[in-house]
Amino acid sequence: MSDHFISLLQEDIIYPYIFSKLSLKDYFNLRCLSKAYKELVDCYFQQLKTLDLSNYKNFSEDAFRILNLNCTHLTCIQLKSCPWITNELLIPLFKNNKNIVSLNLSHCENLTAACLQPVIVSCKELKDLDLSGNHWLTNGCLEALIFHHTNLCSLNLADCSQISDQSVIYNLLRKFTNLNQLDLSKNPSIDNQILAVVAESCSNMKNLKLVDCPNINPSSDVIRYLLENCHLENLTIINKNPRRFPT
Repeated sequence: MSDHFISLLQEDIIYPYIFSKLSLKDYFNLRCLSKAYKELVDCYFQQLKTLDLSNYKNFSEDAFRILNLNCTHLTCIQLKSCPWITNELLIPLFKNNKNIVSLNLSHCENLTAACLQPVIVSCKELKDLDLSGNHWLTNGCLEALIFHHTNLCSLNLADCSQISDQSVIYNLLRKFTNLNQLDLSKNPSIDNQILAVVAESCSNMKNLKLVDCPNINPSSDVIRYLLENCHLENLTIINKNPRRFPT
């Protein structure tokens, strides 16, 4: 590439029409060409609103630290199924981005609940949170989320084995009354009493997923109550090994 390329207007041509078509690998290759290209790429990182590394099975720690240093205006972070991500790598990214609206950390097995501390304390605009498939998520972590936040609209806690305290789930539903999407699948503590709280507190609920929650009785009147009180568009209740309830 020539110097003429660098001289093109960054905001009007390079970033919207060229950089938007490149992969992360392309950006890091460009950074290696010259000081001018490094500055060009770093400036692009600084204006990014979305960082999506979902399903990257491997990613250089050094490369991620470059993103940490430069990505300071992110509102959406997608890290689904990233086995390489650790607290050490992730916490600085959260500390540098306090306007996160959407966060997906589903199936990130090498994190701990401590990684969420800066998000819970500082990211008050958070509306969409996916923590599904994480067995490190604790009841205490959810309690902190309930205490510090008010704006959640979408929450995925499917297959979070340590979320077992019904009182925490009750408090969560009563606090986040604007929830319109909720997934509590694969949680044996979910029962019809919790569905009643959804019906009472979350009238805006549109998508509710409850797969493999064996203590839900789908024949109960609470299902009708739920349908009457919420604006449900999708209700999924599937039990592969259904429990027998007394009639």
